[in-house]
Amino acid sequence: FSPGQPCRYPTPSLASRGRGKMRVRRCSGVAANQAAATPAPAVAAAAAAVAAPPVSHGTATAASGARESPLALGTCSVLVASAALSATRRRGRGAGAHGGHGSSRVVSVAQRAEAESGDVDAVQVVQGQMPNGVVQFRAVYSKDTPRYGEEFDRHEGSTENVYLLKPENTPWVMVGALESQSSTNELLQQLKDTDAKQELMSRLGHLVLQYFDGKQVPFIEALILQRPAESTPLLVHGSTPIIIALKNNLSQEALDRCRLVPVKKNTTLEIEEGRVMRFVLTPTEKLPEALVAFDPATGTLFSGKFFSAHRTIPSTAQLFDTRGIAGWEQYADDWFHFFDVYFFTKTAQAAIRKIFMLAENLHGPDVEEIAPLHGPVIQEQVWKLMAKYEAWTEQKIREEDRRDREVLVMYASAYGHTKTLAMAIADGIRSSGTYVNEMDLEHSSAAEVSRALEACDGFVIGSPTLAGEMPTQVKEALGVVLSSAAETKVPCGVFGSFGWSGEAVDELQSRLKDGG
Repeated sequence: FSPGQPCRYPTPSLASRGRGKMRVRRCSGVAANQAAATPAPAVAAAAAAVAAPPVSHGTATAASGARESPLALGTCSVLVASAALSATRRRGRGAGAHGGHGSSRVVSVAQRAEAESGDVDAVQVVQGQMPNGVVQFRAVYSKDTPRYGEEFDRHEGSTENVYLLKPENTPWVMVGALESQSSTNELLQQLKDTDAKQELMSRLGHLVLQYFDGKQVPFIEALILQRPAESTPLLVHGSTPIIIALKNNLSQEALDRCRLVPVKKNTTLEIEEGRVMRFVLTPTEKLPEALVAFDPATGTLFSGKFFSAHRTIPSTAQLFDTRGIAGWEQYADDWFHFFDVYFFTKTAQAAIRKIFMLAENLHGPDVEEIAPLHGPVIQEQVWKLMAKYEAWTEQKIREEDRRDREVLVMYASAYGHTKTLAMAIADGIRSSGTYVNEMDLEHSSAAEVSRALEACDGFVIGSPTLAGEMPTQVKEALGVVLSSAAETKVPCGVFGSFGWSGEAVDELQSRLKDGG
């Protein structure tokens, strides 16, 4: 990894949120020439709860009595290098209706101070009116805004989308949560002392969360704590991992003034008489908390991370996609890149097929539009994009099934140099079409090394030389290798980084030769 790029290593309790081709399993803890740490997704350690059988069924408003086992939340360091930004940012301008698809107006532009880097970014908050009566709030990030993570590698900017359903005579429903402290502050500041804010806080009854990594806490707490004191508790709906994470991240005051409602299989939410929102749990390895929500009355699928795209959609642009080939090409690369980062496994394929089941009835409501957490609201390309997701996952799985060679690249690194060699070796092997399993021995158990050796067709092992010896982690891995050598013989190699001696590399080579 070069300086300025994020270290995308998860904690042991969470499957990697990096691209599947890398298959990096554990966090190295340190990386040379990189600085500034941020917490891992808060929902990480709650991932295992998804596999548990449902505690209860029925409507969401009746599900609050379900019990969850408290889980400790894991953290890891995400290391990034500071980036210098220009002090000048372009500010958006208000816009009226666009092409009959609804209207947008600028709510606010905030200067957001980034605590971890000291940078200041322009975040524009835009309100859009959708034709079906749903209101969209979106925080707009320009291409110049530094966003760290592989999903932002295209550097096309991004949006964070929140949707408000406003039934006439029953409590309002909000889907999603802003992830920026400044966009939360500026949105509420813009509405301060206005009838719009008073109406929002008094009428809002439900908040549906489809994704949670801890950044949403300021927004969630603002909605809870700025409601009138005499109002009923805000019902916060989410999958079991989200509910557990909220219990560990919200303040006690916020927890006392809300009611956490776990979404289970077959859970529904009655928005108003004859209008029932359906929830579908769609967990994947990288998004164990994921769920989608379908509003049959409007045909709107609130898809969460599914069908999202990272691209700036300013106030002057229409918030929907457009029809035809040109409409597809406008966002095709962004849709595919987001898919390629998150949805490439059989578990993701199963989740996508659950979404398709919402449209399996011969008669009745169908998916007319997709409202994702990021990117445009999709109307014209709905079924093409859904079909593409199925085709893309099938292609990924076929590629995985076709691979007939696997090389294990395992290493320990004291100062990052052996790790750099390991990455270069892995890239070279991968360029031949061979699957590579990379393993940082500092964060891998003997059992994991054993399983990786059983699956591979060859391996290389790298070590630094510390005081004339290899580190303990490499010694333990070598012991596992030698204990299995009698059963399985495969091609192998050694490498390492050292200044003047290199005894560890020589010892690895001789021990492997002696072991056969």
